[in-house]
This record gives sequence, structure tokens and C-alpha cells, in this order.
Amino acid sequence: MLTEEPTPVYRTETLGTTTFRTNIAALEPVTPPAPKVPNAPRTTSHNPIPGLSPVFVTYHEPLPDED
Repeated sequence: MLTEEPTPVYRTETLGTTTFRTNIAALEPVTPPAPKVPNAPRTTSHNPIPGLSPVFVTYHEPLPDED
């Protein structure tokens, strides 16, 4: 079964004696792909001795091996 392309919708604008036709679908924003592996720093708390203030540690997760 053949699928038909949707009929393009145009916006027509006139500037002086010139008429412009713009394909509306071409104006849709294109979202860039999300990063493969986010390597944002993460913060965790570690409290080895009860009763003392926790120590906050910021670390980076290791990047996965590239295949």
C-alpha cells in the first residue's frame, strides 16, 4: 500500500509587487537529539559518623566504553 505525502500548507505574503509562498511544515523547529550519555555531576551525602554534619561529595559518572 502506498502512503501519500501530506499536502503542504503554504502561507502567502505579499510585499509590494512580490508574492512569497512559504511552506509552513518547513518552519517547524527541529529538536536536536539528546546527548547519548549525560555526564552531569551528581551530588550525594555521606555521613560516616552519626551526630556529625554530613559530607557532600560531587562526582562524575564514568562514560561508557564506545563500541
